[in-house]
Amino acid sequence: MDTHHPNNRFCNLGKFRIVRFVVRQFVGAIKMHVLDVGEMAQLFVKSFKLVAIFATACVVLEVIFPAYRYSFASYIRGARNWIIRIGCGTLIWHFYALGLKWLGVKPLLTINFGALLHSNSPIINTGFAVLSGVLVAIAGDFFYYWMHRAQHAVPFLWRLHATHHSIRELTAWNCNHHISEPFVYAAFVALPLALIHFESGVVPVAAMALITFQAHLSHSSTRFNLGPLRYLIGDNKFHRIHHSTELHHRHKNYGFFTTVWDTIFRTAYWPKINEWPEVGMRNQPEPLTVRDFIMFPFDQRRWRKAKAGSGTQGIETGGLNAVKRDGPIHSDSSSAI
Repeated sequence: MDTHHPNNRFCNLGKFRIVRFVVRQFVGAIKMHVLDVGEMAQLFVKSFKLVAIFATACVVLEVIFPAYRYSFASYIRGARNWIIRIGCGTLIWHFYALGLKWLGVKPLLTINFGALLHSNSPIINTGFAVLSGVLVAIAGDFFYYWMHRAQHAVPFLWRLHATHHSIRELTAWNCNHHISEPFVYAAFVALPLALIHFESGVVPVAAMALITFQAHLSHSSTRFNLGPLRYLIGDNKFHRIHHSTELHHRHKNYGFFTTVWDTIFRTAYWPKINEWPEVGMRNQPEPLTVRDFIMFPFDQRRWRKAKAGSGTQGIETGGLNAVKRDGPIHSDSSSAI
C-alpha cells in the first residue's frame, strides 16, 4: 500500500484525531471520577478551617494560662506543617474512600447509639445526642488505642510516628504527625470502623468539631485542663505524659479521645497536680525544615546517629526491645486533678 498517497495521509490523520479524542475523553473521565480536584479542595478547606479555629482557640488558652512558653517560630512552623499534612491527607483519604466504593465495602455490623438513646423530651434528647456522640468516639478510640500501641512496638511504624514525638515545642498548632500516618490510620482505624459502623444520631460536623478541638487541646501547652473529666476524656495534662522524656512515663496514655482503654488495659498514668514534664526525644531534634519534616522517618543519617547515641529516647523508644530494656508495662495509681 502506498502510504504516501494523499488519501492515506488523510485517513491516518483521521485515525490520529479519533485516538486523541478517545485518550482525552479517557483522561477526562479519570480526572472527573478519580481526581475530583474540586471535591478534594473543599475537603482541604473544611479540614484546615477546623484546625485553624480550634488550634487558635487553644493558643488563646496557652497565652492566658501558660504551662510552657514556646517560640513564635514554632507556631509558624506548625501552621506550615499542617498545610502540608492536610494536603497529603486529603489526597490519601480521597483515594481511600474511592477504594471502599470500588470494592463495595459495607458495614458488617451497625450499632446505632442514636436510636438506642431516644426520648420525647427535646432537652433530654439533646443530652442523649451528646452522650451518643461521646459513646461513638469511645468505641472508635478502641481501634486507635491498639494502633497507637503498635506504632510504639513495631520499628517501622515507630519511625513514622516518631516524627510526632520528636516535637519539643509542643503546642496546639505545633503538633503535627508525619504525612504518611493517614495510611496507618486507614488500615488500623478507618477500615475496622467501616466494617463495624457506629452511629450516634449527632450531626457529623458537630462530632468532628468536638474531636478536632479535643485533639488540639490534648497537645496544648496550657494549664487549662478538663479536671476530673479526665477520667473519661483525655486532655492535655493526661496526654503530655505520653510525650514525656522521663523514663517512668514510658508506655503510658495511648488513648486519643478517651482514657477508658488506658484504664482497662493498665497503661494509664494519672499526672500529679504540678506534673508538666518536658517533651520530645532526647537524641532526636525536632524537624525544623520542610525537608526534615517529610524525610524524618527515612533519613538514615538521623537514625544511625540516634542508634549510636546514649539518649533514652532514640530509635528504640517504641521498638521491639523497649519492654525488655525498660521493663514490663505497669499502671500508676497516683491521681490528681
